[in-house]
Amino acid sequence: EEIVITVNVTTQLELRPTQLTVFENDRVTVPVTPHGATDALLPGPWQLIAAGASDGLRCSVTGKSVTIQSGPVTRETQEAVNLHYKYAHGGTGYEGSSAVTVTVMPQPEVVEVSPNDLWTMDFSGYDGLILTKVEVSNGGAQVTITEGNKTLNIMKKPLFQGTEIPLEITLTDKDGLEHTLTNTITIQTPPPGPTP
Repeated sequence: EEIVITVNVTTQLELRPTQLTVFENDRVTVPVTPHGATDALLPGPWQLIAAGASDGLRCSVTGKSVTIQSGPVTRETQEAVNLHYKYAHGGTGYEGSSAVTVTVMPQPEVVEVSPNDLWTMDFSGYDGLILTKVEVSNGGAQVTITEGNKTLNIMKKPLFQGTEIPLEITLTDKDGLEHTLTNTITIQTPPPGPTP
């Protein structure tokens, strides 16, 4: 006598990472990988098809990565990104979604060392961050990275007459992700003196 047993196999899929930390005014591209219930990387073809985000974030999908862009914040906030995917397993196609919790932190304070001439930004309080590059789009300042790639020193160029120094700061986090932050230093102009 033959006994027939039917077994239905379902795959629990989770896209990773499930948590991410970014700064305000940050742009980061995050590679995404599918994992199963046993924590193993899942084989099989899959496709990241869309991403949606809460109000404080913008995101877009390119291949198997999601680019997340944050706006300004005044305090640490929690946001969410929902990733939609298609996955094939055992000849069957599945669609689903997976959530990423995104913590958005304020950038370090820009500290004025010398009025209207020299400022610093100290990233040493953030574990595993390495500052790699800084660009000043209008050429109004010279920037150096010091203190073990953790501190920015921003010095206004002597002949610069503008009122803003826009910075594009590139850093690598403890997970190896490259972040691009934007920040603008506003130079305070003294009020005009009394007219004779």
